[in-house]
Amino acid sequence: NLAEWRASRLHELTLPSGLAVTVRDIDMTDMVIMGLLPDSIMEQAEEAAKVTDAVDLEKMALSLMKENGPEFKKFLDAIATASLHEPKIGDKSDETHITLDELTINDKTAIMGFVNREVEQIKSFREGEDKPVAVV
Repeated sequence: NLAEWRASRLHELTLPSGLAVTVRDIDMTDMVIMGLLPDSIMEQAEEAAKVTDAVDLEKMALSLMKENGPEFKKFLDAIATASLHEPKIGDKSDETHITLDELTINDKTAIMGFVNREVEQIKSFREGEDKPVAVV
């Protein structure tokens, strides 16, 4: 039923700052369609998509952080904006809205880590994929 489906996409998470939030599952396609993905990361996403269906957001974020700090902030803000269900992101903070500036970098990276959890689960299977399989 519709209510169960909607509920299955929402997850409770306590951020490092102590704020309890509800996040929705998102993926790279969601971010592209919403126009939230910084241009600087589109090439990396396209290359990653050629190799596997699961794009490792954390790996891309680390690369972006090393190359360009302001773009890394845009990337984290985009992930937080796309995935934060409650409280809602707003231009001004009030009883039901939070601004992106109120979230710490640690909070934003925790949100990114959570929405990237499925890639993390299969990472150990992919780590040795470039090595030959041992002869039986």
